[in-house]
Amino acid sequence: MRKTLKKNIRSQYLLQIAKYIVPFVTLPYLTRVLGADAYSVRVYVLSIMTILQSVIDFGFTNYGTLLIAKARLMQENPSKYFSCIINSKVIIIVLSSVVLVLLILLIPTLSENELFVFFSFLGIVVNALLPDFVFQGFEKMSAITKRYVLAKIISTLLIFILVHNPSDLLLIPLCDMAGNLVGVVWALWHISKEFEIKYQRKCWKGLIIHLKKSFQYFSISFCSTMLNSLSIAVVGILNVSSVGLSVWSLSLTLINAAQSMYTPIINSLYPDSLMHKDYSIVRSLSLKALPFVLLVITLLIILSPMVVEILAGPEYMAGSYLLSATSPLILFSFYKALYGWPVLGASGHVKELGFATYLAAFITVILLVFGVLLQFCNLEYVIAVRIISEASSCIFVLGCYFYFRRSLNID
Repeated sequence: MRKTLKKNIRSQYLLQIAKYIVPFVTLPYLTRVLGADAYSVRVYVLSIMTILQSVIDFGFTNYGTLLIAKARLMQENPSKYFSCIINSKVIIIVLSSVVLVLLILLIPTLSENELFVFFSFLGIVVNALLPDFVFQGFEKMSAITKRYVLAKIISTLLIFILVHNPSDLLLIPLCDMAGNLVGVVWALWHISKEFEIKYQRKCWKGLIIHLKKSFQYFSISFCSTMLNSLSIAVVGILNVSSVGLSVWSLSLTLINAAQSMYTPIINSLYPDSLMHKDYSIVRSLSLKALPFVLLVITLLIILSPMVVEILAGPEYMAGSYLLSATSPLILFSFYKALYGWPVLGASGHVKELGFATYLAAFITVILLVFGVLLQFCNLEYVIAVRIISEASSCIFVLGCYFYFRRSLNID
C-alpha cells in the first residue's frame, strides 16, 4: 500500500473521530440551555438544511475529485475546473433559495423561525465554497481534517461563550458560520498557495455539460439517502410497539457506526484509484477484511441481547432479535462501497454504479408498496426488504467488477 494512501486513511480516521467528538461536546450543552422547544426547532431546520446541502453539493465531491485527478494526469492547472464547479454551485444555490422560500411559506415551523432558517441557509452557502474535492483530487486528505478541526474549534468555543438560553437560538448558525468561514478562507488560501489554483470569473463555458455529468453522481448519493428515509417513513405509519421501534432505531445507529469504520478507507481509495488505476489494492483489502466483517456480524447476532440491554435497558431485550436480523447489512454495504466508487466509479463505470443504486431503490419501493397494500408489512418485513435490496445492489456491483475485470488489468 502506498505511503500517500496510508497517510490519507489515517487522516480520514482522525476526521471521523473529530466528527464523533464534536456532537458529544456541544449536544448536552445545547439541549440544556435551549430547552425542548428551541432545540426541536434547531433539529427540524437542520434536517432540511442537510437535504439542501446535499443538493447544493450536487455530486461535485466525487465528480470534482475526478476532474482534479484528470488535470493532474494531464499536467494541467485545474483552476478552470475549480471555477466551473464554484459557478455551478452558485446557480444551484440560487435555485435552492427559491425552494427554501416556498418551504418557509408552506411550513409553519419555518415561517415562525424564518430568521433562524435564513442564517442556517447562509451557513450551508459558506460550506458550498469548501474546495474539499481539490484536496481529494490531489490526495491531500490531511488538509480536510485540519480545516474541519479548525472550523469546529472556533464554532464550538463561540457557542459556549455566546449561547446561554433559548433566546440565543439565532446565534448558533452564526457561530457555525463563523467557524466555517475561517475554514473556507484557510482552505482557499491553501489551494492557492500549494496548487496555484485561483478562481476564474469568466469560466462559465461548458457549465451545462458539467452539471449534466455531476447530476449522475448526485443522483447516486441522493437516491441512497432517500432510500433510508423511505424505510423510516414506512415504519412510521406501521403499528409498531415502542420496544420494536426503539431497538430498530438502535440497530440502524449501530449499523451506521459500523459503516463509518470503513468510510475513511473508501474515501481514500477513490482518489488513489483515479490517479494510479491500481485496483488490486481493493481486491486485497476485500479478502483481508472479510474475516473481520463476518466476525462483527457474528458477534452482533450472538451478543445482541447483551448489546441491547447495555445500550437501551433490560426492558428492550425482547426486541434484540431485530439487531441480529439487521446485521447482514454490514456485509453487503461494505462490499458495495468497496467496489463502488474506488473501482467502478474510478474506472469510468459510473452508469453501472448508478444502476446498482437505482436497482436497490426499485426493489425497495416495489416490495414496500406491495407489503403495505396487502397489509402484511411489519418491522421484520421492512428489515428483510432492506437486506434484499442492499444484497441485490451489492451483487450487481460485484458482477460488474468481474465483468470489467480484464479491462481493469486485474489478474
